[in-house]
Amino acid sequence: GRLQQWFVGAEVALSLVLLVGAGLLGRSFEKLTSVDPGFRPEGLMIVRVNLPSTAYPDSTAVRAFLYDAAERVASLPGVTGAAATNGWSFNRSSHSSDYEVEGHPLGPDDHTNAERRAVTPGFFRMAGIPMEQGREFTLEDRVGTAPVIVINAGLARREFGSASPLGRRIRFMGTWRTVVGVAGDVKFQRLSTDDPGTILLTLDTLILGD
Repeated sequence: GRLQQWFVGAEVALSLVLLVGAGLLGRSFEKLTSVDPGFRPEGLMIVRVNLPSTAYPDSTAVRAFLYDAAERVASLPGVTGAAATNGWSFNRSSHSSDYEVEGHPLGPDDHTNAERRAVTPGFFRMAGIPMEQGREFTLEDRVGTAPVIVINAGLARREFGSASPLGRRIRFMGTWRTVVGVAGDVKFQRLSTDDPGTILLTLDTLILGD
């Protein structure tokens, strides 16, 4: 009888824990659904592509496939736009590099770090990411021309305050690059936390180099 009473008490306790857990989960879910991700999720589909090295042995072949695929997908009925990026998934993966703002040299122990993303022209417009200042990338921003970047609003506030960052230069991945645009903040990794500053390059730059 005591053993039976103990089991009943354990079941009640477990039920209470589950009910409390469900309530906390519900509130967390409700909070996350009210978070602005910084992009327009309606009608947006993200597809991960892994290219076999046997069919795409070099960076030129990879670049050609991505641009051709985006163009062909955009031409499909019902599709309003398509673009490519080096990574956009809600997980803990991160691609980051140190940077230096021109006119603000780093000391020997100073480190400034930003998320690194690469996109094709039209990415911001297609994903519904607002351009707060300047412009997004165009087909003219290709390897062999003046290297340019787009930074997110959070990085712009952190490094330039209320001043415009357009035309300023940032050394990123070993090259001085000119800021041509400021994009709205996007939660590339998790909805629950604010992503750090983000610097966006052209996908050509990442694949083919400067």
